[in-house]
Amino acid sequence: MRRIDRTEGHARAALAIAGLLALTSCKFAVQHPGVTTGIVAGTMSMGTCELASSEHAKCAALSGGIGLGLALIAGLVYLVADPHADEAAAAGPPPPPVDWSKIPDTTPTPEAPAPPPADNPMPGDPGSGSGSGS
Repeated sequence: MRRIDRTEGHARAALAIAGLLALTSCKFAVQHPGVTTGIVAGTMSMGTCELASSEHAKCAALSGGIGLGLALIAGLVYLVADPHADEAAAAGPPPPPVDWSKIPDTTPTPEAPAPPPADNPMPGDPGSGSGSGS
């Protein structure tokens, strides 16, 4: 039986927690976008580091740092920026009513019907029987 070292155990615990959070619902992700960013970034970096290297301690440290750093950056941006700015701009005052009596009618008028085709087709026309076709 292989002994699981401390760092690998921490990495597995972090992945288990991320998996449990993913199973709960999207409500957590919507309410805490900074934490969600950190979890996703840490999980992705841990997976790619584990594929590229066998040094578990370095992978865990780098993944934890990346996840924590991105979580802090995203959390600060979320605190500074107004997450509902688009909704507030869209919910501004309604536009003024339109007075349709002042707008000119631009409906196109029906054109005169096209004239019937000429009785004498053009010379060289395949249907005319003249020309150098055959």
